[in-house]
Amino acid sequence: MAVRILATLAILAALASMVPLMRSSGALAGTPTGCGITDLAVSKTVDHATPDVGDQVVFTITVTNQGGDTGTNISASDVLPSGFIFESSTTAGGSYNQNTGVLTVPILTSGQSATLTLTVLVTGGAVSGVTNTAEVIAADQFDPDSTPNNHNASEDDQASVTVNAQDASLSITKTDLTTSVIASVPDTYTVTVSNAGADTAHNVIVSDIVPTSGAPSLISNGGGYDANTHTITWNLGDIASGSFVTLTYTVVYDGSQSSVTNTATVQSDTFDANLTDNAASDTDTVLNDNAIGQPHVESVSQQDVTVAGVTCTPTPTPSPTPSPTPFIPPTCTPTPAPSVTLGAATSRPTRTPKPTGAQPLSLALTPTPTVTPSVYAEAESVCLNTTPSPTPTASPTTSPPGSGSPTATPTAVPGAPTARPTRTPHH
Repeated sequence: MAVRILATLAILAALASMVPLMRSSGALAGTPTGCGITDLAVSKTVDHATPDVGDQVVFTITVTNQGGDTGTNISASDVLPSGFIFESSTTAGGSYNQNTGVLTVPILTSGQSATLTLTVLVTGGAVSGVTNTAEVIAADQFDPDSTPNNHNASEDDQASVTVNAQDASLSITKTDLTTSVIASVPDTYTVTVSNAGADTAHNVIVSDIVPTSGAPSLISNGGGYDANTHTITWNLGDIASGSFVTLTYTVVYDGSQSSVTNTATVQSDTFDANLTDNAASDTDTVLNDNAIGQPHVESVSQQDVTVAGVTCTPTPTPSPTPSPTPFIPPTCTPTPAPSVTLGAATSRPTRTPKPTGAQPLSLALTPTPTVTPSVYAEAESVCLNTTPSPTPTASPTTSPPGSGSPTATPTAVPGAPTARPTRTPHH
């Protein structure tokens, strides 16, 4: 019994192996479909799995008949998910309907493949990662290891790829640490570009428009200036996540504008969900001073001006006058100080000295006695051992108490000799 079963299986296997040859020779022409055995397998690749938003990527889908029978009326589905925009397709061995996302393969012999390529545009919807799947959804023949359109990722008639678009978050700041600048004096700006996003920002470009009255110089990081557009451009390449780049440049303003505004912007090939911080501006008032440390002169066009020891005179305008008329700073020179001759007498105001010490007592004398002796008579008496005559003293006149008359007060005459008591010379 076992021998008979084995013999039967061997005959069936031999007949199955002859079917492809018979079909190819036309011996089985008109045989109904679905009688053969196929093994359809799908593979799928993408040329760039981590693109930037706005990049193109190409999906390649291949359907291969790995079975011994010819497959017919094969359909494979590849519907683009959100995050991709269809741009074009090419097929080899079939046709693709971009509206339905179905690849149709009329016939696929044993070992033969049909290929579909899809070129798509990556959008911001692919930033968080998007998976694209292709699967066989129909065929006339039996497939021993997979079932069409059952969405089983473990079967070989289905394949997927994931695309994760890059996400950067660029920001830019700008300052010159002042709100006013002086014409003809260099002013330095600092521009900082930062990437706070999860991914590297690719092909970062910074543009800074300089006012027409400014002449930039000392541009850092290889930046270039276009005098026609008044724009400084930096091509910074890539900025990694969490990194920043600092740029500097210097501008000298000619004073033809009373206020200047500089605006810097940043962009890259990498998706940035927040564009509100991708531009920064700095505005300053321009003062038409001649140099640092000199006085501010509003206008010197009509007359000479002397301010704080400095005399400024207008500088002649060249003839013919260029257009637009440039700002020509005035010529300023120190004002000479008045000369002083050493040793010359200088007049001083008369000042009345203030009295010091105890003040003399004013006395009224009635009558005023005449004092005849002098200091010389006293000296003579000392030398001759004689006693001079007593010097009369003034006695104030008094009134009886209660009379109401004031008491006479002797008057001291400044500079007059005063009477001294008599003293006995020593022998």
